[in-house]
Amino acid sequence: MSSSKRSDTSGSLKSFEAATLPQAEAKFANDTVGLVPHAAFVNSRAKAVEHTEKLQQQEKQQKKESLDRQRINDKRRREALLKKRQAKLTFGSDDEEDDDDDDDDTTRAAPPPAEKRQRLGFCPGVETSFLPDRDREADEAALREQLKQEYALETARVKAEPLDITYSYWDGSGHRRRVSVTKGSTVGEFLAACQAQLKGDFRAVRSARVENLMYVKEDLILPHHVTFFDLISNKARGKSGPLFHFDVHDDIRLLNDATREKEESHAGKVCDRSWYERNKHIFPASRWETFDERTGYSAPYSIHGHVVR
Repeated sequence: MSSSKRSDTSGSLKSFEAATLPQAEAKFANDTVGLVPHAAFVNSRAKAVEHTEKLQQQEKQQKKESLDRQRINDKRRREALLKKRQAKLTFGSDDEEDDDDDDDDTTRAAPPPAEKRQRLGFCPGVETSFLPDRDREADEAALREQLKQEYALETARVKAEPLDITYSYWDGSGHRRRVSVTKGSTVGEFLAACQAQLKGDFRAVRSARVENLMYVKEDLILPHHVTFFDLISNKARGKSGPLFHFDVHDDIRLLNDATREKEESHAGKVCDRSWYERNKHIFPASRWETFDERTGYSAPYSIHGHVVR
């Protein structure tokens, strides 16, 4: 009775182990029940490990094949959906399709011209200018870049043009000279050219530094960093005349009109800063003040009926 009970118990344990352990482990456990030689134990263990690895490789292969089939199915599903959407968007007429079918082999062999791809879901007959559009923004950016390059080239061309400036070296009396620079030159570069021209005649200029020289135009002291191109392009205005004319001429008219600015241009004065500091309380230095681009020295004025801004 007890022996039959023990046999039933051992059989139930073996079935439980076979159900819970992997197949290779269960086979290894069955092969090594009781006392077995060491060589047989090692051989059974190696076979069990090899069988387990083989099962794992088969499982990985099956998972990979399943993922590949899923990707292929997803791709086919997307292509079918795309064809269905394209079939809904018919922008061409049937006549045009017939004409395309009747083209000869030579025309078909030629590559079609590059065209912008029509985006799905957009109707060409609806106003969409207020909506974000990558293509339109790209075209606008390209146009802005082209205009920027054209402006830079035109500005460089104008700055390279020569500019003749009539000036007067002022040390209490005027000594008129004429020098040529480019429109893109700064006031500091202009003063350097004046010093090179004057140092042979005036010892004070020969020993002075360019930083100590001043250029006064229309009662305004122009800083060294200001360029003549800026004065000309901005139509800068001084206290007694325009800052964009650098020659000397008088405006003679038969009928005076206070509402129209005279087109008189006076020679700018080049002087040493030490002379200005000693005589700034005396006319004409008492009228001079530093030029400020943000200051409007007068309202827009007209020259012979033409408004200058």
